[in-house]
Amino acid sequence: MSPWTLTYLAAVLYAPPSASANSSPDRPAPPARWSDLLGFRWPSTAALPLLNYAGLVAYRNPYDAREILRGEAVPITKAELAAIYPDYKGTRVSECGTHRIRIAMLRGGTGNDRFETSVVYLTDSPQHDRPSPAEIKSRGRIE
Repeated sequence: MSPWTLTYLAAVLYAPPSASANSSPDRPAPPARWSDLLGFRWPSTAALPLLNYAGLVAYRNPYDAREILRGEAVPITKAELAAIYPDYKGTRVSECGTHRIRIAMLRGGTGNDRFETSVVYLTDSPQHDRPSPAEIKSRGRIE
């Protein structure tokens, strides 16, 4: 079923009583979420632990799941991270899919006003160990 068909069905089935001349008291209650109507839920990346480590880091491109981006983690402090505007920082799912890493838009490239997405790690926070291959296999991954 296409998304447009689902939107139409949701509008018809769950329209408020005043919007429909054929309303009846035994109509089903509207779903709490669209995912309830569709019958599935996307996995939440917020449940993944946020790890802090230095070195070469690989993470998934959020716009193309087949692409893996790699880069050297840039050291910054908590104060420097807090000074970055919220739209210029966030997290990404690691290549193995078992944890998240921090990213931020930092000045770089050519020119004065160029920004580039960089993996960052906090120097004034405890460093975590990278997950071992056995741990990655036991935890599974979010596809």
